[in-house]
Amino acid sequence: MLSDGDLARMRAVLTESLAGTAVIWTRTLTNEYGDRVMTYAAGGTVPARLSPLAYDERAVGDRIDPNADSLITIPGETAIGSNDRITMSGGTYNVTGVRDRLPWEISRRVEVQEIS
Repeated sequence: MLSDGDLARMRAVLTESLAGTAVIWTRTLTNEYGDRVMTYAAGGTVPARLSPLAYDERAVGDRIDPNADSLITIPGETAIGSNDRITMSGGTYNVTGVRDRLPWEISRRVEVQEIS
């Protein structure tokens, strides 16, 4: 069984290995004159690593969403949802899924689709 101290040390090592920075944008839906309007507000900045999905992940269908084209790794237990966006390395990405890593989450892997 891992102790809280063990988990904290493992998370610290992982965080040091994330060379990039990502901004998580949280979506809000509002109703203006009968139309739903989506807006995004910056929710926080976290260390991150952007990786294209490997061929075998695409071919085997290991993705949560078939439109995902990349993975972004962020520190474990970071608040992020499938309606959020991430900006990183000059690109903007829609979150298409968040992979669960249980029972001990050291990192959080987020499936994304590049939109710009």
